[in-house]
Amino acid sequence: MLTAYIHGESFEAVQRICSRLNQRLKSMVSGVELQVLTSERTSATAEPGGYTISGVANVGDSAPELLETVAVLRSAGATHIHVTPLIYRFTEESISVRALRERLKRIH
Repeated sequence: MLTAYIHGESFEAVQRICSRLNQRLKSMVSGVELQVLTSERTSATAEPGGYTISGVANVGDSAPELLETVAVLRSAGATHIHVTPLIYRFTEESISVRALRERLKRIH
């Protein structure tokens, strides 16, 4: 999971930056999709024009891919880049959860 702080003139400007980052990163890393999460304008200590972008990137155990991803984020103006291993990711509904619910319905 990648989270980065980035400056932009407006929310729309940061969305355009994020879109370009997604296009650039998709050629390097599988399964990446960054999005603008929040504006830091509401924080009393944050600088105006600061935004948080975040996304999941499938770099596996590849340190070179991860470092290249960080370099791309930095080239777009991102600072304070945080990389956190993603242990679980829940989407709409997994097949195993659905099967478990069906089994529980039969028991009760």
